[in-house]
Amino acid sequence: KFLRVIDFVTETCGCFELVASYQQRPQMCKLMQEKTDAMRAARVNKQIFEVNNQFFAKHLGPLFTAIYIAFMSRHVWEGTLGMGAFLATVDAIASISEAFSGSFASLMSISSSLRGLQGLVDLVNLPTDLEEQKAIAEQLARIGRLSRASALLKRAEDTSGASKMDHVTEDLIPIQLKSMCYSFQKGDLPFIQDANYSFPQGSLVAVFGTSSNVGVNTLLRLLGQQILPSGGYIEIPRHLRTVHVSSAVTFLGDSVWDNLCFGDPGTDRTRVLALLEEMQMKETSEHIVKPGAAQKGHESVWQMSFTFTELAKIHLARAFIMNPEVLVLQRPLMHYSQLQSSRQLVLSLIRKHVDNRGLCLPAETVQRRRPRTCFFSTQSEADTLVADVVLRVSKDGSIEALSRSAGPCVVSKGRIDDAAFERQRFLTGAS
Repeated sequence: KFLRVIDFVTETCGCFELVASYQQRPQMCKLMQEKTDAMRAARVNKQIFEVNNQFFAKHLGPLFTAIYIAFMSRHVWEGTLGMGAFLATVDAIASISEAFSGSFASLMSISSSLRGLQGLVDLVNLPTDLEEQKAIAEQLARIGRLSRASALLKRAEDTSGASKMDHVTEDLIPIQLKSMCYSFQKGDLPFIQDANYSFPQGSLVAVFGTSSNVGVNTLLRLLGQQILPSGGYIEIPRHLRTVHVSSAVTFLGDSVWDNLCFGDPGTDRTRVLALLEEMQMKETSEHIVKPGAAQKGHESVWQMSFTFTELAKIHLARAFIMNPEVLVLQRPLMHYSQLQSSRQLVLSLIRKHVDNRGLCLPAETVQRRRPRTCFFSTQSEADTLVADVVLRVSKDGSIEALSRSAGPCVVSKGRIDDAAFERQRFLTGAS
């Protein structure tokens, strides 16, 4: 039981980005509580040396009382010591012994947990960015209220009736980057400078840059709220769920089903199987419907039997199953470089996810679902043809936005300082 707790903590720490992106921290805390409760129930209550330590102080009281009686009873018999004084001294020894016993037990308890307490104190005193996050959250809350008021005004002034087709006014609030800058460390020159973009909800945005272009990965991490901008802000309406999917295929040590439904544990089984069929994941579907596939014990064995292409699809399907309003995909096509049919399949699924406001959901409820916005990065310009907007990161570090749709897209150029990026990457080892 103890080793299972250690394995769970190690695994969760290793997949912390996955847990945070899919907003499953409460669920992981609940699992941690269950595992620690099971560990406590399985442990032997007291070991022999703990029992001896516990009763050591209690044994001292009778010992000192016996020594006092042995040496002082003669004086009572001879009349040199009064019986009242003798009994009062015996009672005082008993009281002191009882008080010392309680103090000794507390001292032993503190001593046994001192190392853990030292580690806990060191942990809770590590520097955090909570104050910075609080300030940003308060700023975004104010900006959100202004954006909502602007959307209400826009809807009231719209005489065409187009905006009135939206089921809620909040769908008119755009996703915006305002004077956004980013540097690796405070005080350093930013390598992303003065980025200003505005995307309507329901947009498919491709971030294009070759392997020699800098900042594409960082720009996606900023959009996915994995890191905070050094200046300016990124406004994603607070009622929208944002999920960042890294390019690294990551799984927890659970069953296939638990990994697929990690972001939405209560999802419908029929929808999951339909989604797997649409993604051409026959291997995963057969494993799920196989009797005993969800049994506990050796949950992660399936990862060694699946092809890497199938594992990459599971990594992507998990995000589609959760169906967040804002989906940020880091190079989702990099695992299919030699599989053109798979690349086209993934691109078409991303397009359907945006157009249908989710995959494998009832068509009659599409207007009652919130718009889905997706950002994805790619190193192939041909992959950007499915996008509504393309953010092109040039070799000189400039960012140019190209709109391929008729919808509104207000953009102005930002810039990535190539020299600043290379300097910071050399100093910090970042990529």
